[in-house]
Amino acid sequence: KPIWVGCDKNLPERICTRFKESLPGEPFRFTEHKRVAKLLLTLHRPAKSIELGHWFLAQVIPFKSAHEGLSLLALKAIWRGQKHRKGGWLWTTEESYSLLKTHWGTPSRLVRKLGLGKFTEKMEKRGNRGVISFDQLQPQWKVTQLAKKSLFVQGSERELKHYPLRFPIYLTDRNCESCLEKARKTFSRISNRNSEELTVVMLTGVSALSLGVAQLIETRGTSYPISNLRQVFKGSDFIHVSNEASFQPTCDSEDSMPYCSRDFYLEVFRHLGINIIEMTGSHLMTHGARWFEHSLKLFKNHSMQWYGGGSTRGKASAPLLLNKNANKIALLGCNARPPEEAIAKGRKPGISECNEDALLHQIKKLKSEGYAVIITVKSPGKAVSKPPRLQKALFRK
Repeated sequence: KPIWVGCDKNLPERICTRFKESLPGEPFRFTEHKRVAKLLLTLHRPAKSIELGHWFLAQVIPFKSAHEGLSLLALKAIWRGQKHRKGGWLWTTEESYSLLKTHWGTPSRLVRKLGLGKFTEKMEKRGNRGVISFDQLQPQWKVTQLAKKSLFVQGSERELKHYPLRFPIYLTDRNCESCLEKARKTFSRISNRNSEELTVVMLTGVSALSLGVAQLIETRGTSYPISNLRQVFKGSDFIHVSNEASFQPTCDSEDSMPYCSRDFYLEVFRHLGINIIEMTGSHLMTHGARWFEHSLKLFKNHSMQWYGGGSTRGKASAPLLLNKNANKIALLGCNARPPEEAIAKGRKPGISECNEDALLHQIKKLKSEGYAVIITVKSPGKAVSKPPRLQKALFRK
């Protein structure tokens, strides 16, 4: 005898479709007629129900925005039409609007509902902010934290238990408790965020475990410099740092300009879980090829991968290929204005010098092979608050 299942009329269409596609087969059959259904998928929590999954929304702003979006309190103030110092509209898709309305009530006139195409257009304008489903995110947006919780944290659902825009989905019985028990044992969970399909790459910046940092390590140990950073680095599959100083056992931390690191300083990176080292730094060959290659061996011995530099020119310019959770990611790195003595040439070790034509060819080839490509470029450092002309030109290509 079939057990008919359906969706509540207020349930967003994509959630219902995901539910239909996940049905295990007989005796469960889907019906469009709510009154016939013995089991009903809903956003509300009736007395007799099981939690079948969660749907995640994200606050997004244009990538070029300098601010970090609104707090949860500010979002709710706009939704309710209360005064708020940042003001402005809140843009939503039909799906995110429906979910928020179910949990936050009817919105104020400051909230606007749009189709996905129009929503995307609105998110091109600086100053706008919106809320959209996690699986509809696009690269040109910045996803902001809410209540100090990030959606880009690897781990179980428990890690995001207190994320504010995580909405439960319930399956309720309609006078058929035995049906609900059967469903509990056989139905798959429903979500638009699956950690097993997610790969998190954290890109940081330039680091040199030398000078003042080296002296801190010598006096207080390798845990001290990063004691306030551990929480920030949690929950990523791959963590990157651009290392600017080569390692050598005899490095003198008292030297005023050593630009080297003693081998045990690498524990600082290991404490943070760093496993990808960018080798495009201009000072990496300051102490010669011997210690550059020693650094590569040290990374290898600690299961760290690197790119942007290598023992030969070919290895220095080769991409670092990552494959995790069926996601293919390639990292390419080079130095836009490297010191002549630091450049990898032929079988000579060193860093990769940027070659625009070669880089574009690599990007095209990697993309055709299904890789998401991440490019990092080291350019001369300047004590200015705005990006110099060279950096802007490279970034816009």
